[in-house]
Amino acid sequence: MSTHTHTRAEGTGGSINKFRVTTQNMGGFGLEVRSHKNRTKTGPKMQYLRKSAERNATDVFVLTETRIKTTAECKNIRIGQLKPTMMTVSGRTAAGVIVLTNKNASFIEGSSRESNPAGHFIIGVYQIHGTRVIIGAYI
Repeated sequence: MSTHTHTRAEGTGGSINKFRVTTQNMGGFGLEVRSHKNRTKTGPKMQYLRKSAERNATDVFVLTETRIKTTAECKNIRIGQLKPTMMTVSGRTAAGVIVLTNKNASFIEGSSRESNPAGHFIIGVYQIHGTRVIIGAYI
């Protein structure tokens, strides 16, 4: 897992805006998502993600190599206050990216781009604390 805090100061004497981005290579997550009815509480990987998000006060959580097959499966994933806002899916090994964000990050509709074939990269623009941020992940 990798966590980065980004800081931006607003002019002289202005406020300081911080947001935290965490990334995690899942090494396959699809089977766990498909096999558990209560996806928010069960499975060792989901439990690890929940604890990590709480401990790091994460604003943006990027999961790579998820190996989830459908967008519907991605939309059901919740990690604390984080929900999926951008995803590219593929059931293939070493493929699939999900970007989960909290309420402070709003996705700018129509800004996402993904790989062809799907599952290898996703990039999009978010508004976080009044600042536009490009967030992307590739495998």
